[in-house]
Amino acid sequence: MSLLQNASSISSNKRISIDAIDNVNQLPDDMLSKILSELSTEEAIKTCVLSKQWGDTWKQVSNLCFDMRKTITINGIVLPQLLDRAANQITEVINKHNGHLQTCIISHYSYQLEDGMLASWIQSLTSMKHTKNLILANFNGRFAPTGEDNVLKLSTETFNHPSLRTLSLYQYILQDAQAFNNCKNLKYLDLFQIFAEVDVFNKVISSCPSLEVLILQIIFFNPSGHLKIDHKTLRILSMSCNQIDSIEVRAARLDILSIEYIPCESDNVVLEIPRLQFGRNYWVAGRLLPHTSINISCPPQKQESNGMVKWDTNYATSPASLSVSLDLKNPREVEVLRKILAVWTEKMIELEISFKNNNPLGEEGNSSDGGAQNNLWEKAEPFSQC
Repeated sequence: MSLLQNASSISSNKRISIDAIDNVNQLPDDMLSKILSELSTEEAIKTCVLSKQWGDTWKQVSNLCFDMRKTITINGIVLPQLLDRAANQITEVINKHNGHLQTCIISHYSYQLEDGMLASWIQSLTSMKHTKNLILANFNGRFAPTGEDNVLKLSTETFNHPSLRTLSLYQYILQDAQAFNNCKNLKYLDLFQIFAEVDVFNKVISSCPSLEVLILQIIFFNPSGHLKIDHKTLRILSMSCNQIDSIEVRAARLDILSIEYIPCESDNVVLEIPRLQFGRNYWVAGRLLPHTSINISCPPQKQESNGMVKWDTNYATSPASLSVSLDLKNPREVEVLRKILAVWTEKMIELEISFKNNNPLGEEGNSSDGGAQNNLWEKAEPFSQC
């Protein structure tokens, strides 16, 4: 029995529930789409049985998320016989979806790399769905992907569609960088547990000249080589890698540099980052502890603020030490620092604060604006939960 048939058999004393359903059905399509956006992809698709109006509403959602681990495993055991059916269901959903996508997440197994299914999905999501944010995760049951079955084999310029803005890849082997050719469209690139030769990484990074955010947790097959990052537009860089001969970073606009682990001697590291001039860094600390350097830069506040500062503090929540630069005469920058300290989740071993424009607090702890900054610090209580 369908849901609607079941509803029609409800006794008269439940009529108010049926009326409530009718009221929902009378909502405009854009409101229904907003409701569905709060559901998982699987839950949204199931609403098609509610009524004719709901039948195609799920096809308008802006986000799709597919996790094959949920559909082909029982008690943690992968059932290969279900792989083809699960993959075909993903293909069907993508093909039946109407319009463009804001975000699509696909968690799959290496089988979809071997049979070309993943490449087909990416082609549809970029060229047909004009997906803006694409997240791809390869789950192979091992920390380190090995063998040909985990190689990301894609055609040239796969990721250079103008609509694609952010790309995240998890646990793949890259044998070449051709999929990234001419990727001027990408603003955000996250490579997590990606294995490749250093030259491949260099080509991937240089093929994305418009990057503003670059997250690297990468493994080199051969430690002999030179990793080069030279970007004029880069604002945020997070790095973690295995042994490498040398590293070079040139980024004139970089405001955040987070280094989790780099087993490379400081003499073999070149950092030309004019906005991050600090006395402390990952190597100077002496214990190779994760370190984050942040240049807080906000336009001067011209009117009353609503209390929200547009600054992503997620990149500074886990490293063990912090260097930060700010203008104490700018209340918005002080507020950003307050929020960074408030959300810090790990033990902070060391904190370095650099004041811009030679404007440290006066002898009595007040700045030139009559104590406004002092009030901000009093409200902050950044270590109240430590």
